[in-house]
Amino acid sequence: MSEINGSEDLTREACRNILTKYLRVKSGENVAIETWTHCLPMASVMVDEARKLGARTLVHYEDERAFWAAMDRSQEKLLGEASEPEWSSLKSTDAYVFFWGPEDRPRAAQYSGKTFDEATQYNSGWYDVGCQTGLRGVRMEVGNAGDPQARFWGEDGPQWREKLMRGCLADPAEMASAGDRLAKALSGPRKVRVRHENGTNVEFRLKGAPARVDPGYPQPRNKENSLNILKSMPAGIFRVALDETYGEGVVVANRKSYPSMGVKPLEGARFRFHEGKLVERSFSQGAQWFEAGVMKGGPGADQLGALHIGLNPMLEEAAKVEDQELGAVLIGVGGNESIGGSNPGKFFGFAVVGKPEVWVDDRLIVRDGKIL
Repeated sequence: MSEINGSEDLTREACRNILTKYLRVKSGENVAIETWTHCLPMASVMVDEARKLGARTLVHYEDERAFWAAMDRSQEKLLGEASEPEWSSLKSTDAYVFFWGPEDRPRAAQYSGKTFDEATQYNSGWYDVGCQTGLRGVRMEVGNAGDPQARFWGEDGPQWREKLMRGCLADPAEMASAGDRLAKALSGPRKVRVRHENGTNVEFRLKGAPARVDPGYPQPRNKENSLNILKSMPAGIFRVALDETYGEGVVVANRKSYPSMGVKPLEGARFRFHEGKLVERSFSQGAQWFEAGVMKGGPGADQLGALHIGLNPMLEEAAKVEDQELGAVLIGVGGNESIGGSNPGKFFGFAVVGKPEVWVDDRLIVRDGKIL
């Protein structure tokens, strides 16, 4: 079992940025930090930076070996029962930082969904309590980038983790400003064209629903979606629903897509749309997962669903967060009701194009990784 030891200067700067600009921690507040074994060095830095701000800290420690020992004894139901001390501390927590675990994500993916659901049964109740108390928190994506997952996905673990932590240096206020410019440009049922020299040339129409700008600020007491009290770090995404019936052209991905921790990345995606429907698709890797999702997704699974544009200027080709890279475009098919669309499909598949041109009517709004 490894410990994640990245550059301490980068880790410290990232922790400080998260605490001050995203969580907005103040002197005298209570900060809870939950970490698994492999992220202890980073959690230690987070504790130190919180104390520099005058905050009181508490560390919740999850031991990897002990977790797997309990899973091997089929004690997933016991693992899914949070202790009374944890519930008590949660009720007095102002800001919360979670370093994802366990480190061995490929091993976790081998368990049935039911088994792992039982091991995290406390989750929905946890969010309910956090929402009631006004907790604001973040999930550190670097916890998902342990060496077992890196090997499974063919990534260089240290480089991947450094990219993720560098993404945490982004200024959420700047991303919010860029997102607001996009929201103004991408309003109403306008036509949008995405182009790239790799062969991407596709036109679609906006649904007309309000865009969603997410620069990473937690949303305490969010009754509509309690999950938004925690935001993933790094952050930075713009989302808008597409007209499911209108779309013509070709999308050629130049970024990988990562549907889940237990699935190999989708590579070499090429989509062709006609009248909003995905009429042709191919992949150099990942076709089986995508086709199975479309088959199980029901009506609308192969219709245009969403347009995402990345807002984070500190990211570039970081696994699992490619769509957050500044100016990157994700074009999704399938369900889009969560962002104001009318497609109830249970499947959501996508292709990501880095550094394309994005046109709204005759106006260029995104070019070469910049929002104009």
